[in-house]
Amino acid sequence: MLRKKLCLFVTLVLSLLTITSAWAASSHLFRDTAGKWWEQSVAECSAAELVGGRGNGLFDPKAPVTRVEAIIFLNRALGQRAEADNYSMSQGGYNFSADFPAWGKKNVAFAADKGYISKAGIPNMQPRHPASRAEIAVLFANALKLSADGYQLNFKDKASIPASLQPFVAAAVKHGIMAGRPDNTFDPNANVTRGEMAAIIARMVENGKINPNPNKYFIAKLSAVDAVGKKITVVKGGQTVTLSLQTDALLYRTGKRGLLTTFKVNENVKVILDTTGKVAYIAYTAASPLSGSVSITTDSPSGNERRGYVVNMYLDYLTVRYDDGTSERLEKSTVSAGFYGLSRGQRVAITKVGGIVTGITPLNEARKVFGYIVNAGSSGITFEDLDGYERTLAYASGYRVKDQDGDSIDREDLEDGDSVEIELDSQEKAVTIKLLSDTVSSSSDLEGEVTYVKRSGSYRITIKKTDGSEKTYDVDQDVQVYKASGSSRNFDYINEHDYVKLKLNSRDVVVRIDILDIEVVEGEVRSIDTYDYVITVKNSSGREVEYDLDKDVKVWQDSKSRTLRNVTRGDKIRLLINDDNEVTVVNILGGSSSSGTYTGVIYALDIDEDKITFEKNSQRTVYNLDRDVTVRNDGSTLDLEDIIIGSEAEIRVENSKVTRIEITNDRDITIKGKLDRVSGVRIYIKQENGTSSGARHYFITETNVTIKDPNGRTISLSRLAENYIGEDVTIELDDGEIETLRVED
Repeated sequence: MLRKKLCLFVTLVLSLLTITSAWAASSHLFRDTAGKWWEQSVAECSAAELVGGRGNGLFDPKAPVTRVEAIIFLNRALGQRAEADNYSMSQGGYNFSADFPAWGKKNVAFAADKGYISKAGIPNMQPRHPASRAEIAVLFANALKLSADGYQLNFKDKASIPASLQPFVAAAVKHGIMAGRPDNTFDPNANVTRGEMAAIIARMVENGKINPNPNKYFIAKLSAVDAVGKKITVVKGGQTVTLSLQTDALLYRTGKRGLLTTFKVNENVKVILDTTGKVAYIAYTAASPLSGSVSITTDSPSGNERRGYVVNMYLDYLTVRYDDGTSERLEKSTVSAGFYGLSRGQRVAITKVGGIVTGITPLNEARKVFGYIVNAGSSGITFEDLDGYERTLAYASGYRVKDQDGDSIDREDLEDGDSVEIELDSQEKAVTIKLLSDTVSSSSDLEGEVTYVKRSGSYRITIKKTDGSEKTYDVDQDVQVYKASGSSRNFDYINEHDYVKLKLNSRDVVVRIDILDIEVVEGEVRSIDTYDYVITVKNSSGREVEYDLDKDVKVWQDSKSRTLRNVTRGDKIRLLINDDNEVTVVNILGGSSSSGTYTGVIYALDIDEDKITFEKNSQRTVYNLDRDVTVRNDGSTLDLEDIIIGSEAEIRVENSKVTRIEITNDRDITIKGKLDRVSGVRIYIKQENGTSSGARHYFITETNVTIKDPNGRTISLSRLAENYIGEDVTIELDDGEIETLRVED
């Protein structure tokens, strides 16, 4: 049902946490790698700070990589070292064995929550066991979401590779991540050595499959070589940059160290910069800087384009912050191919046609990054970027701090949580820090009545918003709380039924709570006058009270907008009353607020918004999910992400929230989704579930499966794979296998 995941490994411990002391002239050369086939790969990965030595000038290239080490290698190769090493593990459910190395837990948890290893398999992972070649192939193919696309293995020992793993091994081989032995065997059970792992990572950079740090590790075209001055000039991302070489910079050509004079103008080179911006490593490469990339030009942008700044570059998407303050995630699938010629903070113009990015123009303007201040120290500023990652920048000499109007202010005027724009110089240092207007919590979506407060351990708060829906938020331990009068309070002051406004950071953690002067009243409608805009309500004490309705009063029922005409005598309602004693919001209760057990079909799921749409008796109702909702299927516990939308289920609703979901049938049902991949008799589909990546499920086809195109014509599996990836499909399952599949028009 789910994408095949191998629960592999975790950690490089001291071997990856420490870059070794120098041997010979460079800290990236080791006594036991010099002159060997793996020397260049090890030096490259060491210069990029992806691997380190064992100490005493040794790398130990023949030592096997353990499963835990392989995951750390992968996280760092994907450019996620800081995120993985400092992962909060807040999602829980990892069930590490008692002897699991503590230094590997965060990286393994990170990989599990990213979806490229199985969380359920962690207890049986055996982290210190050497990783096999087959396991490495599965791990990397899964993380990179590679497909064999019909590629067939022809190794003599193909039968030694488990059938379930062959598609992943084929994908890894097809995409150049791994290769067979000289005798045309794959040797699936052999260990992968540290030297081989370095070669695998270097090869993935070479063929554009990964880009750990686009600002400091990249492929570019040489436009000038100054051997005397030890400088090179390269064209990177449409910009020309001159770089100085370290005194002990490593230079490679065809696997051997060489001199700068051997490099020629217009050749492509792989470059790694140190923390000062100097070249630590340079090697000739036949790879193209823009191989497989979207059309990136240096011409002036034209046509229907938007301008902004690159927030971050990832394996299969990039994020952009536009000039109007909005942000967008551009999936690789919405671009004609990859986009590895760009870097964080780069100013770009993006053109689209029909939702497809047709051009990205790097602009010759200052680089800028945006986010929320975590700490503005004496030597540098730490901020949380728009993707939720903490970044630290050193101050440039003569740096300036400005307010929203552009006037100079002192650094001490900056406060944690302030929204800022930071201009960078060529050394990745902060030149100008400018305050932006606060846009974090201006939306009424972050206002509501407190229905739950957790004051011990990890703080949490649940609010019922104006539309009647509820949402739970994590609360920062140092949250600021203010009364309507402006006086400061602590978190213990918050009570149920308070009406509050929340301010979140970019990780959706509450950092400020304002208690508003809003009264909440629940009761029964006795009468409503839509001419004089008056409503009479019988409250919980049995007293009838008349309230004036605001002329712009909002009416909600089951999170859907209604009008006053939908409010009738006898309705159970909830009123929000402002300080002018006028009703601004009417929530019609009932529907999803009714407790009980219901059977039906899961019609939709929005995990991020804690909502589920349930269809029963041809009627669809939106329910709020309890923060600790339990999902069960045939006696086993599932994550919400594991749910197949379209499954038959029984749900338990308590206090307006779904507390339990029991899947009663997910094998003889009709489901919908987008066709993601076809691999042999396996068909993968994606379903939207409110998370950024959605849910990915696979099913086996029956022997006599029927597949129809949008015109109702019967087609083959190969035709389906060639023409309809990404299209909407409807699938009928028979005992868990695909009986029919129809491509929707």
